[in-house]
Amino acid sequence: MSNAPVVSCDLTVVMPTYRRPELAAEKARWISSTWKPAALIVVVDGPGDATAERVRAVAPDALLVELPSNVGAPAAFNRGAASSDTAWTLRVDDDVHHPEDFASVLLRE
Repeated sequence: MSNAPVVSCDLTVVMPTYRRPELAAEKARWISSTWKPAALIVVVDGPGDATAERVRAVAPDALLVELPSNVGAPAAFNRGAASSDTAWTLRVDDDVHHPEDFASVLLRE
């Protein structure tokens, strides 16, 4: 059981990912259960693996943006951010460890 503060503001988390289904699914599950953002957008940067299916299985509320070809992480993030309608948008990578309180510390006033 975590004692980390839950993010309780108007935050969208955007996570671009490319051919790392296990990492993407685990990170999406962790974000959904730990930070509980208003929205989680996972951008699958090109077809060819099981990323979308694995993310859907563990984070069914996540919005999946599936790109038809690989455009690179910056462009993939921009595509995901374009779907955000919250006051704040935070980019995370699927292979970076974030402390549980990372989002809430960033958003402190």
